[in-house]
Amino acid sequence: GEAASPMAAASNEDWVKVNGGKASGGRGGGGGGNGSDHMEDMLLEARAEHAEQLHDLEMTFAQTIEENTSLHLEVIGSLRRTIEVREKELQDLIKDLHDDHAKALESIKKEHKEEQEQLKDGYVNAISSLGDTIEEMKVERANMLLEHSSELDKARGEAR
Repeated sequence: GEAASPMAAASNEDWVKVNGGKASGGRGGGGGGNGSDHMEDMLLEARAEHAEQLHDLEMTFAQTIEENTSLHLEVIGSLRRTIEVREKELQDLIKDLHDDHAKALESIKKEHKEEQEQLKDGYVNAISSLGDTIEEMKVERANMLLEHSSELDKARGEAR
């Protein structure tokens, strides 16, 4: 038996064409009689049908590969778009965090500066108040000295 493949079917069809449409030789004892011709025709028909089925399967397989490739490309495109959207979201999130950090830093600097100003004002006020107290004490001391001096003068005058 010959293998039933597209190549075998094709070569057998070519052989039949070259030999005038009759398959003689191999089967049926030298190719005489109608029974042998009928068997060869059936064999050729079966081989042609088999080749056609194989061709249909190959076409279906090729179409399936093409459809799957198309689907895979769509999925890849969709994934790529999803990744691009996520990257943009991450970039926006990082930018927002950076902006929030910068605002918080500015707020802390402002609060620190305000606290320094308050401390400075407190020191200036304390020093000024201390200076005023010292001046008041000097005036009181001078007044006390004058009083004491005038009491001494009175006491001297009475003593004379």
